[in-house]
Amino acid sequence: MPALTRATTGGLPLRKMAHNRIKPFQVNEKNEKGTELMDKMDPKLYGLPARTVLLKGDHDNFVLCIDRKSRVIMKDAAVILGKADKIMKAVPGATISLETTAPVCSKSTKFLSNNGIEIISKK
Repeated sequence: MPALTRATTGGLPLRKMAHNRIKPFQVNEKNEKGTELMDKMDPKLYGLPARTVLLKGDHDNFVLCIDRKSRVIMKDAAVILGKADKIMKAVPGATISLETTAPVCSKSTKFLSNNGIEIISKK
């Protein structure tokens, strides 16, 4: 395999090429139950940061997606709960889930489940 240089990457810096290898969550993919398709939503409509990946099902089911390798800790869980609260204010009665590829610490799992957020582990 030839070495990556600016000439072989079309003049782009190598760090940008490495960043493109990260695969985001796919839009319109089936959830764990295999029953409904999710549509990607604009997080700014719900007062969330633009980097938030938010999927929406048919019946006010929202999924916050986190695609990373590092563990989800309590500080992350508090941020997730804040995002969930913003969605609940915009859409009363919505159900919110967290879909992640990262491991979730047990304390965060208890905290999120006590606050009504289901965790979907995707590996």
